[in-house]
Order: sequence, then C-alpha cells, then structure tokens
Amino acid sequence: MIDLRKAKLLCEEYGSEPQLSVFIKRNNQYIGYIELNKEDCDFDLNENECFISYICAFKNAQEESKEPNEIKDTLRLGNGKYMIKEFIKLNPQIKAIYGYTLPEKKKFWLGVGAKFKDIILWNNMQLFYLDLK
Repeated sequence: MIDLRKAKLLCEEYGSEPQLSVFIKRNNQYIGYIELNKEDCDFDLNENECFISYICAFKNAQEESKEPNEIKDTLRLGNGKYMIKEFIKLNPQIKAIYGYTLPEKKKFWLGVGAKFKDIILWNNMQLFYLDLK
C-alpha cells in the first residue's frame, strides 16, 4: 500500500519536490504524482495556467492493490491522462495545462473543469514509470 508518507518519500527519492507536487490517489492508495515546477518552464504563464514538469506513475501500485482489477486500467500509458483528470478535479480553476511533448512544448489540455477539450500530441507526452524494487 502506498500511503501519502511513502509517496512523498518516493517523490524525493526520484529527485522531485513534494511541496511542488500533487499526489494522485485511487482506491485508497497513491498511484503517482504530478510535479508543477515553473522553473522548468521557458515561457510566461498566465493566471490559472500551470506547467507540468514531471509525471510519475508508481509501477507497482497494481501489484500492491488488494483489488488489482480496479486499478489495472490506470497503470497503462493512459495513467497519465487519468492523473491529469484527477489533478483538474482537485484544481477546477485551471484553464490550461502545459507540458513538454516530443519534440517541442505544447499545450496539451485546454478547458474548464475535468473535461479534456483539447489534447495535442497526447501519445508523445513524457510519462515516467518508476519501478519500486
């Protein structure tokens, strides 16, 4: 089981800053985090816009889940999309989310609430899985 304390320790272990991160939960355990570090952004953000510098999905969350079938769907590449949807639910004031895709920076979400209205080059978004051995 990955609780908030363990999720924060893992965040630090992998070089992210817990105070800049939003931890995402599903089925009573944390499945990953989104780091929002404006210093990694090379352009100006407007009000209610944010920049995602790092997304981490904990790879072994499925193995540690008591109900692996319920969490299984979020542990594919689509886990990043799920985590961003949850982030938007927690921060409904966000109007645009930026991040880096390959090969250039893109706005990969634009909208209101937890609905994806504009996802650009989603499949190229960098999503990092961390193996917790």
